[in-house]
Amino acid sequence: MMGTAHRLDLPWGDSLAIVLPDDYDFLASHVAQAGSYFPPTFELALDLAPAGGTIVDLGAHLGTFALAAAASGNRVIAVEASPRNAELLEESARLNGLDTAITVVPVAVSNRSDTVRFQQQGPWGQISGSRWADDVVDVPARTVIEILAELEVGHVDVVKMDVEGSEIAAIEGMDPLLSAPDAPMIVYESNAHTLRMFDATPEQLVDAFTERGYDSYLVGDPEVELT
Repeated sequence: MMGTAHRLDLPWGDSLAIVLPDDYDFLASHVAQAGSYFPPTFELALDLAPAGGTIVDLGAHLGTFALAAAASGNRVIAVEASPRNAELLEESARLNGLDTAITVVPVAVSNRSDTVRFQQQGPWGQISGSRWADDVVDVPARTVIEILAELEVGHVDVVKMDVEGSEIAAIEGMDPLLSAPDAPMIVYESNAHTLRMFDATPEQLVDAFTERGYDSYLVGDPEVELT
């Protein structure tokens, strides 16, 4: 592992250590310079979680959200396909004494168990079908249901999802969780460009949630109220 510890400031005034890669990563460069990264989606995900809740972070990257969520008293299952990022996140958790609060799962999330090609591309890493792309590695893929069963997690309060085009497969892989009476809230980031790489559209993604009883809102929409 090649990484250097930096300060990560949290919105409520505390700060943590975060280990950032020594090679170029757009988001890591921002954190190194600004000392923080906590967009409105992160704030919403934390607001939705009850005190001491369980949060599943799909696409944890370097842990800017997972570390803050654990420091807030939550149990965090941080799923990250990039072997480099997963190792750096584990080191960040250890430095902050959060290694019992954060469980790092170094797999790609999907709708079935498999081995997939994953392109390590900073915050935009994704499953890749190309053998010619740069920095592509073979990684295991698992469903969320399999991950939770292996960890003996019976209840999830919030899912934060940022998986660069694999959203529909991830949803299919957690069907039993989403159809349960105590189904979790989901905060997800997505865009048309990455969905097209998987022959999907934003409309199909919204439909996948609707079919499972969810309503989708844009973060910042005045109709979204926390109760």
